[in-house]
Amino acid sequence: MQRDLSTKKLVVLLLSIVLTGQLSAQSIFSPLSITGLGKMQDFDQVRNIGMGRLSNGFSDPYSFNLANPASMAWLDLTVMDMAGYGEFNQLSTLNEQAKFYNAGLGYFSLAIPLNYKKDFVSAISIKPFSLSGYAAQLKTNLDYRVENYSFEGNLSQASLSLAKGYNLKSYSNKQLKQLTRNKDTFSTSKFGIGGTGTFLFGDETILREVQHPDSVILPITRTSTQYFVRGFQYTLGAHLKLTKNFGIDDSTEINIGVSLSNALRSNVNTERFAVQYFVNGTNISIADTVVPRQYGNSTLATPTRIGAGIMYTKNYNFRMGADVKYHIWQNAQIPWSATPKHNYFEASIGAGYAPNSAYEASTSYISRIEYRAGLRYFNTQFSLNENRLGGWGTNIGFGLPILSRTGFSMLNFAVEYEQLNTNTNLVFNDNTLRFYLGITIREKWFQRIQID
Repeated sequence: MQRDLSTKKLVVLLLSIVLTGQLSAQSIFSPLSITGLGKMQDFDQVRNIGMGRLSNGFSDPYSFNLANPASMAWLDLTVMDMAGYGEFNQLSTLNEQAKFYNAGLGYFSLAIPLNYKKDFVSAISIKPFSLSGYAAQLKTNLDYRVENYSFEGNLSQASLSLAKGYNLKSYSNKQLKQLTRNKDTFSTSKFGIGGTGTFLFGDETILREVQHPDSVILPITRTSTQYFVRGFQYTLGAHLKLTKNFGIDDSTEINIGVSLSNALRSNVNTERFAVQYFVNGTNISIADTVVPRQYGNSTLATPTRIGAGIMYTKNYNFRMGADVKYHIWQNAQIPWSATPKHNYFEASIGAGYAPNSAYEASTSYISRIEYRAGLRYFNTQFSLNENRLGGWGTNIGFGLPILSRTGFSMLNFAVEYEQLNTNTNLVFNDNTLRFYLGITIREKWFQRIQID
């Protein structure tokens, strides 16, 4: 038994190391990725993405969400969740059109009950925070002078979360047995709090290259400025769970959750240098340093993020809810870019349904497949030619339960279509289609079994 437990711990550790490397090595291009912190990667579990990205008010005994750490307070078994994604991006104006593709790993998370009897749970996770990327070329008349610009990089976050649940109104086991035997209606209420400490890391690189294509005596000059980010931020969450029971396996639940994320100021180390070199046909000369490496320090402050959500659940086979998110950018500070002018706002609604609970092994497999759908509306923090960018998205998904000997796990799929444009006119459109594949493993790992 001890050998088996150690093997599982080693597998989790290796997964964490591999995923850390993969999650910090992605690239992207989008109108949202060319300035500021780039395109924010608001990844949550694929199950939530399928329901319109509902997160703050979502909770059940079998899974949790990454947005609100308090949502995991009532887990009684270990839950591991990971996912990957692929996206197809089409940009179009009145005269031009371009297509881009991107894929990568979305997140890895692992929640472990430290004391399930006292509703005390911990979790670790790794996921992207933001992705940046663009390439542009500026030419003078007759192409005498050509300037190439590029901006690429990514920020990732590794997090440690703790959550504690409290019973505001509950019953003893003896009372519960009596109430359910009599088929009496009774209610319970629980309140959870949670916090997440996040280590933010990554780098951003800006390149500027000046060429003179028609001249063999003028060198190519390349200037590189790189920003290395290392810092911390935190998230606080609260969750209220109101349950009404109508007998055995018949209950309704209202979940209300709020979260607040704020950044401690992160240190940014800057490295800048410039080189010159000649290109003659296929021959490239050795680069000559014209600006030696210069080092500096600056500060990064990410925006304050506020979220709130509510969800109604019936017997864990039907759920519906709504979510709002608000990111305050006025207090952000970005060394390599101007701070966006607007605050981000998003509102979403969604639902999930299975004929029977996805975790009821006694029913047929087909009836336990969960179907999900949702809608989103958002206004971003970015502007294009003084026109604010906003849009809408629609999500669908489903979950396939995986029955195992010790618990219930699930394969999750989601498809998201998103349209981004300027609110005042439609001369610009950014259409994105994303596919997500995730797996949730819920098992009796790390539990110590006591025999009286």
